[in-house]
Amino acid sequence: MNNTTTENAPVKVGDRLAFCSGFGAGRWDTYEVTKITPTGVIRCGPYSLDPNLRVKGARGYEAPAEGQHITPAIVDAINRQRALAFLQRVKWSDLPTAALVTVCETVNAAKAA
Repeated sequence: MNNTTTENAPVKVGDRLAFCSGFGAGRWDTYEVTKITPTGVIRCGPYSLDPNLRVKGARGYEAPAEGQHITPAIVDAINRQRALAFLQRVKWSDLPTAALVTVCETVNAAKAA
């Protein structure tokens, strides 16, 4: 996805940008734009971006290559990421049987839809 400031509204201080890092589905993080220099360098969380929202400087394999304007699809991906992380932390054996049955029924209904 190529989200440059010319294709979308210009970035301003206080805006939030999304960054996808990692392999596969990736991990989404959002950061607030804290500074825009006179030369157009954008400071956003731990990243420095050029005016086209590309991350400047050395990056590891799992580091994001660009910032993106937050879209409904990105919000959906972030919500899914948070839900999956929550489900991984649940100690299922501590839940009452009725709650487990409800979870199973909900999952089965969603799979059937």
